[in-house]
Amino acid sequence: MSPEPSRVLHQEAAAFQERLSGATIAIRHCKDASVWSEQIASGAAAGWHVLLGDAALLATLQRQRLLQPIDDLLARHEWAALVTPARIAAMRDNHLWGLADTVGFHLLLYYRGERMAVPPVDVAALTTLARSHSVPPEHWGLVMNSYDPLWVIPWLGTCGEWLTDVRGQLTLDTPAMVRALSLYRDWHHPRRGIAPLTTHHTARQMFLEDRATMLLDGDWALAELVQVPTLDWAVATLPMVDEAGCAATPLVAGRFWMVHRDLPLTMQRAAADWLRYVFAPERQVRWALRFNALPTHRDALRDIRLLENPRLRVSAQQMQTGRALPLGVDANQLLEAMRAPLRAMLDGTMTPAEAARAMQQNAMRMGNATDAPQP
Repeated sequence: MSPEPSRVLHQEAAAFQERLSGATIAIRHCKDASVWSEQIASGAAAGWHVLLGDAALLATLQRQRLLQPIDDLLARHEWAALVTPARIAAMRDNHLWGLADTVGFHLLLYYRGERMAVPPVDVAALTTLARSHSVPPEHWGLVMNSYDPLWVIPWLGTCGEWLTDVRGQLTLDTPAMVRALSLYRDWHHPRRGIAPLTTHHTARQMFLEDRATMLLDGDWALAELVQVPTLDWAVATLPMVDEAGCAATPLVAGRFWMVHRDLPLTMQRAAADWLRYVFAPERQVRWALRFNALPTHRDALRDIRLLENPRLRVSAQQMQTGRALPLGVDANQLLEAMRAPLRAMLDGTMTPAEAARAMQQNAMRMGNATDAPQP
């Protein structure tokens, strides 16, 4: 955590200790998350009771049978309040292994207010608007991080297939993926396209310098763009994929509270009380308003303070139409399997169908990027 959220977490721990007589919380922070995760997974980091970490760590510890199921600690009506992506990302073998503290990482549509009054509602409108605002090379209607597969995923749509099947196996060579890649390629067409081939940094700079009307960027840009006082901007959910009303499905990720399997009963009860404390809607709303950390409790997402904040409201709405990967599917390996074929398609050496096929082949060579059990 950065310093300010860390300070607030320490304050919450102190307040919790006052409420629960006899409980002691000693917070340990890691400076290098990847090294710390390896130490925990290998058993070198002993003595932990409750962890806050990402889905990769959650999957590793669950696979090693080091975690206590959350549904053994909390009643069903308590954890059932989790928003759908937060629940899917931590479920496996009919158990919930992590309680999502926040979820996000999804893409949003940012646009310059002085150039566009109303954002596009679907991809057809997006294409028309972007084309009307494009005067290349001086100005473009739309910019994005072109070569990153994360920017392709939303256009699969909830009406089509997803990145995995019901067993958690990656399914990248599908008609839905070919359609998404075709749309993405058309956006970047050198003569008829609406978006230049750019990096994340270049796309952001073009938007800031008024060389682009719309920007596809992550939810992390909310806190960054608000620091630019001269920028007239707004944010919207991603446009629907087609006229049938298929919502865009950006990838959603989270961080999770996890509890060690081998805790004494009294410590299990204290851990459960801590989970209730941090999962309380009031606490989650405070963190959302202060740190842009989207709540995972449904009641918190319906809180009037969140709904009255136009940027958080839009981000929360988009998160809930996004989708998470099943526990055990490695998002980094998934994106790596897609990366080279995507570049080849954009460079003109692969068709969308060939790129989708190559993505699936790459995933299979990586062990399908999942440790989900085989049927």
